[in-house]
Amino acid sequence: MNTRTITTIAIAVATVVLVGWDLYVNFNTIAGDTISETLANWIKAAPIIAVVLGVVIGHFVGDWPGIRPTLDFIAARPALPLVYGLVGGFLFWNMNR
Repeated sequence: MNTRTITTIAIAVATVVLVGWDLYVNFNTIAGDTISETLANWIKAAPIIAVVLGVVIGHFVGDWPGIRPTLDFIAARPALPLVYGLVGGFLFWNMNR
C-alpha cells in the first residue's frame, strides 16, 4: 500500500468521523457544540482563521482544468461570490437553531 492510498483512506475516515460527530452534536440539547458553530466562534475571536481556510481551500481549485476563465470572471466581480455565499449561508446553512 503506497502513501497515496493511505492518505485517501485517512481523509475518508476523518470525513466520516467528522460528519458523524457533527450530526450527533447537532441533535443533542447543547447549543453551540457543532463543528460549524465552533469554527464560527474561533473566527469571531481570530478572523485570520477565515483567511487561512480560504487560502487552503482556494489552492485546491487553482489548477483545475478550465477553471481560469471562471476565476477571472469572479476576480472581476468580487461582490458576486460574497453575495452568493452570504445568501446561501443564511438561507441554507444558518447556525441559529
